[in-house]
Amino acid sequence: MCFTLKEKTTKTEVKEEAQCSSKIVDINRIFTITSQMGKEQEDIAIPIILVRNAIVNAVGRAVRSARCTYISAGVLTVGKQFAAQNARISTQVTSQIAEESSQNSEERAKIKTELDELKDCLRELQLNRPIISTASVKVKLPSFDDTVQFHVFKL
Repeated sequence: MCFTLKEKTTKTEVKEEAQCSSKIVDINRIFTITSQMGKEQEDIAIPIILVRNAIVNAVGRAVRSARCTYISAGVLTVGKQFAAQNARISTQVTSQIAEESSQNSEERAKIKTELDELKDCLRELQLNRPIISTASVKVKLPSFDDTVQFHVFKL
């Protein structure tokens, strides 16, 4: 405690002044030490920030690389699945086409046999029909002299 009294100075007051001056010196030393520590902290903080930034960048690159690896693995997996499904669908389509083709050829064969049967029936009908002669009964046309022959209108 620094008290400066203008009254009498005693030995205790001189001691107190000496202690006060030593305390001031100590405080000044503390201030210089703290300012030096602050400078050192600043000097240390800059490399720490640089190291932290380098670590953050390295982690970011590692994460991006892992993502790319994961995505490429996913793309390969999806590509393999797509190829497998494509092969399965193509085999199904070819089997369906072959089945439809065989059914189509069977139907063509049936239609051809039916057509041949119908042609045969037509030939038989044409060959076995009664022969109509052109020299059959001749019909006289009606005359307009009030005489009409009625047998002309018969069916």
